[in-house]
Amino acid sequence: MKRSLFGLGRRRSERSQLDAMQRWIEVTDRSIEVNEALRRFLASRGVRLKERSDYRLIDASWSVADLKSLSEQCALATELRSESESIEARLDDVKAVESSQLESFVALSGVVRRALAEAERRARRAQF
Repeated sequence: MKRSLFGLGRRRSERSQLDAMQRWIEVTDRSIEVNEALRRFLASRGVRLKERSDYRLIDASWSVADLKSLSEQCALATELRSESESIEARLDDVKAVESSQLESFVALSGVVRRALAEAERRARRAQF
């Protein structure tokens, strides 16, 4: 009887690992889609995603709509990368991707939030 209980625990553990691996694949696939869309959008404005020095080009001269969209994309990219890292930490078979990617999304998000706040202030002043 002890053997059957031990075996059941192992199957649950294996199932849990498989579920985590499946979720990691889903998150990674979605993350790739979001990252590519973010990269294309930024490239259309002359900003390279991997070059933090380019982030200085993101400012209040961009439209509020573009900055809001970018802010939402950054938040989603950050959330997905964070979830992926959390899952990677639990899985033995998955090698972690460079963690600087999460740091880049956080840095980009900060720049975008500041530019958006300034653009919204300017838009409100222009209305009066």
